[in-house]
Amino acid sequence: MGISYHKTLLFNFSAFNISTALKFPVWIYQGTKVEHTGIIKINAPISNGMIRIGKRQFFRQTPTCIINIGTMEFDGNCTILGGTTIHVLGEKSNIHFGKEVMIGENSKMLIGPKVEIGDYTRIAFGCLIMSADFHYIINTTTGLVSRSLAPIKIGKYNWIGNNSVIKKGTITPDYCIVSNGSMLTKDYSDQPLYSLIIGTPGKVKGSGYRRVYNDQSDKELNNYFDGTNNIHKIIPKRPEDPNYDWFCNGDIHVHIH
Repeated sequence: MGISYHKTLLFNFSAFNISTALKFPVWIYQGTKVEHTGIIKINAPISNGMIRIGKRQFFRQTPTCIINIGTMEFDGNCTILGGTTIHVLGEKSNIHFGKEVMIGENSKMLIGPKVEIGDYTRIAFGCLIMSADFHYIINTTTGLVSRSLAPIKIGKYNWIGNNSVIKKGTITPDYCIVSNGSMLTKDYSDQPLYSLIIGTPGKVKGSGYRRVYNDQSDKELNNYFDGTNNIHKIIPKRPEDPNYDWFCNGDIHVHIH
């Protein structure tokens, strides 16, 4: 489905002053319902279509829904794919998107305390992110009751696999990969960069893993595997690039639109 020019016009002139709104930094796609615009902050140079909400990619989907009672903050380009619901629950609630973030189709985000998503992070389709549990639970043996609210911080260059659940209090290190269907419920910030988290509850099963974002590397790997039955390829480590920064990111990083 394409852009809804009517909804795009309404959103931008509801969210921004006239000079910013006339640049139409936010594109709203057909099938998107905006119940509350709330406060929208862009901490980057303004450009046309830098934030895209409701864009369809792979799947049939329910309507995209934005209910922003609080604040949505963007540090740069961001794509929120179709079928996603983002509900910023209260006036003090805040979701902060780093630059070049993508939220996959049919994901659900319920924002109580602040949720931060780091630069270049990818959240795959069907994920659930909740910084509020809404209800308390009591341990009837000890009488212990825990907070039902806690902020979430997802690091830079994270790749959150499809159908994963990120619960209140979760913190992930930069360059983290979360396997599909995992549930994260705690602070992993003491884990090394390039950690691999798997399971319910999520446990670190290894480190040294990175997602390849570089389009040229991606193309070369596709060509290699198309021409062989091998299931692996060893990429020689360059002395000047011991962590494969160039191979994974290149020099122009990621284009998400």
